[in-house]
Amino acid sequence: MPKRAWQKLSADAGAKGHRVYDWALAGVADGQAGLRRLLVRRNRNSGELAFCRSSSATPAWLTTLVRVAGRRWTIKETFQADKDWPD
Repeated sequence: MPKRAWQKLSADAGAKGHRVYDWALAGVADGQAGLRRLLVRRNRNSGELAFCRSSSATPAWLTTLVRVAGRRWTIKETFQADKDWPD
């Protein structure tokens, strides 16, 4: 992806502060109805990439998709806390 495609954004605040990554969007042509895109997250230290597919009836801003993707960590932490709860 071109250098200008990447934006430095925080997905959400974590235990150690905001989780800041580089983010980019790529179009996906799969013949399905609606707007399909691939959200790409790049670790600013290691360069490791992570991917998330998005689908919407109308275009969504990169910042909105990043915020939604960041909710994944909150959900994961909630499930983990529930598992640790005594029976």
